[in-house]
Amino acid sequence: MAKKYNHKNKASNRGDIVKHIFLYLLRGCIYKYADVHSGYYSYSLSNEFNRFKKMASGLDLDGYFKAQSNGYLSSHALMKHFNPCSLVMYLFDICSEVTDSLRQEYAAWDEIHIFNYAATKLEIAKYRPEFVLLDPPGFKSKSNPKYPCVTDDILPLLESVFELQHSSAMMWIPLTKSLSEKRMIPSEACQNNVSLLGDALCDEMVAFSVDFKDWNQAIGTFIGCNIYLSSNMYKYANKEGIDLFGKMSEICMAVGWDFKRLF
Repeated sequence: MAKKYNHKNKASNRGDIVKHIFLYLLRGCIYKYADVHSGYYSYSLSNEFNRFKKMASGLDLDGYFKAQSNGYLSSHALMKHFNPCSLVMYLFDICSEVTDSLRQEYAAWDEIHIFNYAATKLEIAKYRPEFVLLDPPGFKSKSNPKYPCVTDDILPLLESVFELQHSSAMMWIPLTKSLSEKRMIPSEACQNNVSLLGDALCDEMVAFSVDFKDWNQAIGTFIGCNIYLSSNMYKYANKEGIDLFGKMSEICMAVGWDFKRLF
């Protein structure tokens, strides 16, 4: 995972919002958190976020929108906002500008640990986080040779989480179409990676997919996203009265997106 990941390219876009809503719904279930692609503390609000906020009004997301009132919080900042006294965090980023900024932002918090290198299975085994967020920019390809590889980078990290008895993980991945393809369907390379993940993760995780429908007309090749969540966290959330599938279905319907469970 050697390529620096600039979160500004997607912070507060429609895919990032999907990831955030999952985290918001799970906010009371997470107490020892690791972020593999941390990014800065906050970013500017996008037109997509403002559109989503307008369309999703009345869906019991007031706490989420209030948290974003002064800027778009990153995933770890959002989690800390909702668990200011009880959350232990391990934040990894290979960009020194990012980690220097985070050390200043979180200087008063002894329970937040920041690392200027890529997370590996060794760190997961050492720090034993209860919840690990993987938010890769995409996967290794001819056009992005330094992006993480599904088999060499992503799956070993997830396997290290599965080996910890009481830990869980969530992964967000973008679905992109080929530049030469007029139809709004994932590219062949994207479909191959999704297939690899499905074969490897179907016993340990549940997976959901979002198709952004008419939101896709204005912006490039980004047409949807998948969310993978450890089965143990999904079951725990249900036990705590959090209907992830039902709530996400309601939200996506309200804003004109298609939402489905893959496995």
